[in-house]
Amino acid sequence: MTMKRTFIVSIIVSMSSAFVLSAVLPLFKIEPVYAQSIDNSLAEKQRLGTNNIFSPQGVHILFGNGQNATLDLEFIVLGNNNNTSQGTQNSSVVIKNPDYGLSDTNAILSVGQNFRINSTTDQDLKYTSANVRLVPIASLPPGTKLSDIDPETDLIQQTPLIPLGTYQGGVGTFVIPQTTRSGYYILDVSLHYPSLGMTTVHSALVRITSSGGIVSGGTTPRALPIR
Repeated sequence: MTMKRTFIVSIIVSMSSAFVLSAVLPLFKIEPVYAQSIDNSLAEKQRLGTNNIFSPQGVHILFGNGQNATLDLEFIVLGNNNNTSQGTQNSSVVIKNPDYGLSDTNAILSVGQNFRINSTTDQDLKYTSANVRLVPIASLPPGTKLSDIDPETDLIQQTPLIPLGTYQGGVGTFVIPQTTRSGYYILDVSLHYPSLGMTTVHSALVRITSSGGIVSGGTTPRALPIR
């Protein structure tokens, strides 16, 4: 009998507590809690001791059909070439991007084709000029996916380099020369920052053929020499 009374009393107390809480809770305003947004830019500038914090920008090839391809940052060149009485002394230091690699989707350009390079940026640190060139590739490893190719060791680069021109501002227009032989090339875009003593080199593997556009490279069917 005692246990039954205790059980009944417990139910009554629980019901009373629930009633009281339901009446009190609406009196409190419940607001969601969000993580505070922290601006690290000031701390980063103080840590590095400079306001000139540079973030490499995007560089793209623009085709006439509305498609585009990306050129990735491959090198940062620091320093200048100083002319001396004994010739040209190169005092530059080149920083390689360890994450640079080739994409299985590569651009195809045809001889005589016009294309544009877009390197527009909204950064405070702006380049003053840019130059574009083609670097001939002797051959590619046969039966290998483009993304598996090591640009440092697997691409046999040739000379002479083929300058395509220079531009200032965000966009430059160029054409593949009629004398360009079919094959694989590295398309280089160098952005010059003379006030910083720096040049950034953005590049991508392209193929010069009789038809332009963007295709999936997949695997290289065979070594393709420059003819």
